[in-house]
Amino acid sequence: MNAIFLLMIGIVLGIVVGWLWVTVRSKAELAKAQIEAEGRVKAAESTLSEVRAQLNALQTSLDSKEKLISGLQQLLRGEGEQKVKAQTEVEQLRGTIEDLDALRAG
Repeated sequence: MNAIFLLMIGIVLGIVVGWLWVTVRSKAELAKAQIEAEGRVKAAESTLSEVRAQLNALQTSLDSKEKLISGLQQLLRGEGEQKVKAQTEVEQLRGTIEDLDALRAG
């Protein structure tokens, strides 16, 4: 009976020690995993911050380019209108020269 009692105490103590060992080990691994996860989160936040800064820089550059393009389009329209006006004046002058030539000839 004494041997059975000691065997039972040994089994119970073994279970308790095993449980404590597993608990301590799992807490240590959990703490390590948490530290690693926090490091990855900080790295991701840093990368996100850099990407946002690049996005803002690109957006500013895009806005600048759009303004430049808009200005160039307006300039091109103005030059096109001037060309049409000049061509019209040339045609009118040709007509006038032809009229003058006809009057001189006649």
